Amino acid sequence: MSQQRPFLVRCLLACLIALLGLLLMSTLPNGTTAQAVVTTTDQLLAMTPTISIDLNPDNGTFVDTLVSLPGVQNGSADWGDCNNDGAFDVLLTGQVSSTLKIARVYQQQIGGTFALAASFPEVVHGATAWGDYDNDGWLDIALTGENAIGPIAQLYRNEHTGTTCSFSAVTANLVGVRHSAAAWGDYNADGQLDLLLAGNDGSEPVTKIYRNDRGSFTDSGLSLPGIQSGAATWGDYDSDGWIDLLLTGTTAGDAPLTGVYRNDGHGALIDIRAGLPALSDSAAAWGDYDSDGDLDLLLEGTTSAGPQIAEIYRNDQGVFVKNNEANNLMGGLTWSGAAWGDYDTDGYLDVLISSDSFAKAYRNEITGSFATGIPVGLSLVDGTAAWGHYDTDRNLDVLLTGRSVQGPVSRIYKYSNYSANTPPEAPTNLAAVIAGADVKLRWSPPMTDDHTLLPGLSYNLRIGTQPGGVDVIAPMAITDTGYRLLPALGNGFQAQTFTLRNLAMGRKYYWSVQAIDTSFAGSNFAAESTFQIPYRVFLPTVLKDFVSYYANEWETEPNNTYLQSNGPLESGRTYRGVHNDERDYYSAYLRDTGTLTVEMASLSGGTQIQLFYQIADVAHRVGFDPTPPYQIEHTGSPGWYYIYVYTNPVFVGTETYTLSVTYP
Repeated sequence: MSQQRPFLVRCLLACLIALLGLLLMSTLPNGTTAQAVVTTTDQLLAMTPTISIDLNPDNGTFVDTLVSLPGVQNGSADWGDCNNDGAFDVLLTGQVSSTLKIARVYQQQIGGTFALAASFPEVVHGATAWGDYDNDGWLDIALTGENAIGPIAQLYRNEHTGTTCSFSAVTANLVGVRHSAAAWGDYNADGQLDLLLAGNDGSEPVTKIYRNDRGSFTDSGLSLPGIQSGAATWGDYDSDGWIDLLLTGTTAGDAPLTGVYRNDGHGALIDIRAGLPALSDSAAAWGDYDSDGDLDLLLEGTTSAGPQIAEIYRNDQGVFVKNNEANNLMGGLTWSGAAWGDYDTDGYLDVLISSDSFAKAYRNEITGSFATGIPVGLSLVDGTAAWGHYDTDRNLDVLLTGRSVQGPVSRIYKYSNYSANTPPEAPTNLAAVIAGADVKLRWSPPMTDDHTLLPGLSYNLRIGTQPGGVDVIAPMAITDTGYRLLPALGNGFQAQTFTLRNLAMGRKYYWSVQAIDTSFAGSNFAAESTFQIPYRVFLPTVLKDFVSYYANEWETEPNNTYLQSNGPLESGRTYRGVHNDERDYYSAYLRDTGTLTVEMASLSGGTQIQLFYQIADVAHRVGFDPTPPYQIEHTGSPGWYYIYVYTNPVFVGTETYTLSVTYP
């Protein structure tokens, strides 16, 4: 009983204060209301701070920071550091009053207050997403929703012109959507964030993926179920280095849907028939709640039978199994939201659920069960709840919006009972495996983290064409310190490999990776590593100063393969090859500076020869002749030269060609 008394006392005090407030209101003269502070810019009434009641004394409570932000409902709220100053800013959209709707960025100031930094066309019933689509190191914005014109979708580029965040509209020809979802993700592994939009386009639910081609967005043409009033989120559930997709929401005909779509690495997203409950008015999130190294699922919404659910599905080697231990999570009809985040910094992901009239945080008990939910803030509907970092303590706070009995509100709450959170150490053993114009990057986990188990870490990569660069893949983090610009999993998710495709031949790349803990704090980036794509990736690397010569006058197996060259060739000798495999390769070595001449004769033509010079194990083309008589003459430095003969497959081994090379 001694532990319950402080709680009971706090409850009694809260009730007494509420009664006093009612008595005070009743004593006001007729026609008089309580005095309100007016913010002239937004024409908003300031809200009276809530009283924080500790409903679970042993585990802490969420305390109102009393930060002033415009209240919104039927909108969105997202954390992100838009000016890279180390303090999270807030992107708010929604309805402030019957006459005012907004879409704005509020920038955090010294001292923790917020000031208006950027305004966009007003929207309601929409979604927003921060993402660095142009890989310049600064967060851009995707904005969707509905205004007086109808459904909209618009991109805004971060101009990073000064200390105040500024943005410019980008022409992208996106489908406008309301009751929408927006998610950035590099589904084709080319290093550029693509954009998924889902929602009602004014006539029906749609789902579109727009491929980012160096800042120009093109409809990918991928066929996916159209949804509205739901969620779309990327995550690599099978840790194969290709991001997969979760879709949930209301489809045409008001049918509910929940589907997981596996990325096959060849441009297709394939429904795995995951057997998850079909939901409408729903929310979803990927997260590794059991720290076993793969992404699990949190779902919240309304089933076709009517009940509102909030459930967790454990990822068992690609099969999603309901966690029946987490049977106390509460779903809601009037408000859907679901997010993972470690608010008590014990190293395990907790759950934030927005259901009916309360947002609640459920602590991960590690055994698979979750503690009784702790209410976060006011009783609200038509709102959002999002984890983020309000201050620099690396512990998660909550941004809460919605409609209370007093009207729309936006509040920031801090958890009162947490331990200090130290970022992880950096990953180790960086390595790159090149295959053609693609590369697979690998690394090892850090040695330790103060709270998060190593399998529970996610990973975040940066890749550039200059030391420290991010122009190929932007990490949405400060590269010098590892500070994250977003409260999110890393772009590599839980995998310890990362695939990047269609890189430029002959270019050197600089890369690194950081570890992200369950509170979304980032480690320092690992010591930078490099890799280089050869100019002609099919050309072999031959031992330098190799002196034996190719003695057979015929091309013979196994050397009619692009994985191995025929050669080196002896100067002044004629060799014969067969048109049987499209590509033949030969080599020659110049000991001194001089002129190398290559001559080829083919009876029926239809072929070509190319000459390459090797510099530091990379082949650079120095000669090309696609028409008869085939001849290349090149004066160059000592070193290895490679000869590529494109043979004509039409001849199917029935015709030969002759090749000769002369050099000093």
